[in-house]
Amino acid sequence: MKERNNKLLFLFFGSATTLFLFAVYSLFDRPSPHWPANAYLSGFILLFLVLHQIKWKKAFSVLLVVATFFSLSFTVILHLLPLRPNILDRFIREKNAEESNEFISFLSNWPKTLGEKIGEIKEEMEKKNKTFILCRGFALAGYLSFYTPKQEETYCLFQETLQGQAYRYWQNLNAHKGEDALYMETGEKSAYLERLRNAFITIKKEPLFIISKDGKIIKKISIYRAYNFQGSEFISD
Repeated sequence: MKERNNKLLFLFFGSATTLFLFAVYSLFDRPSPHWPANAYLSGFILLFLVLHQIKWKKAFSVLLVVATFFSLSFTVILHLLPLRPNILDRFIREKNAEESNEFISFLSNWPKTLGEKIGEIKEEMEKKNKTFILCRGFALAGYLSFYTPKQEETYCLFQETLQGQAYRYWQNLNAHKGEDALYMETGEKSAYLERLRNAFITIKKEPLFIISKDGKIIKKISIYRAYNFQGSEFISD
C-alpha cells in the first residue's frame, strides 16, 4: 500500500509542480499551452489510477472510451491533413481568415522549402568565404537549424518578445568575425536592415523568395547576403 501511495505522489507532484510553475509564469507573460506537456501526461495517468482505485468503474469506463476515441481520431486526422489540407480549411476560413492562412502555411511545410533555398545560396557563398546564418526571431532560426541540408547552426537576432530570448544565450556571434552571413526574415522587406548594416561592410538583397501552394502564396521571405561581419557589438539588438 505504501509503495502504491508513493507512486501516486510521484505522479501528483510531477503534474502539480509543473502546472504551478507555469501558473505563476502566466502572471507575468502568456505561456503556450503545450509547454507543461509532461504535467498533462502524468496528470491523466494519475486521474485514471485514482478512479480505478476508488472503484468508480462507470466513470473509469467512460473516460477510457472517450480518451481512446479522441486518440484514434486525432491520429487519423493528423495523418490525413498533410495529404488533404483542405479538409479543415473551409471551417477555419469561416471562423477567421488570418487563422486560415496560418493553418495552410503550417501544412505546406514551407520551412523545408526555405531550408533548401538557403542551403543552395550558402553553398555558393562559401566558395569565396565562410558563411553563417542569421534569422529574425527564434522561430525562423529554429526552423532553419533543422531544415537546412546540413542542419546548420543558426543565430537569432532582433527577438522582441520574452519568448525565445533564451535562444540567444547559447550563441557566440563574434566567433564569426570576418565571415559572410545570410540574413532572413518573413515579409517583403526587412524592418531591421539599418540596424544590421552597422555590423557588415556590404549587404545585398536577394530576390524576394515566395513560397506557394496550389496557387496561393504561403510565405514571403526577405533574404540578404551580408559580407564581412564586424562583430555583435555593432548590432543594436
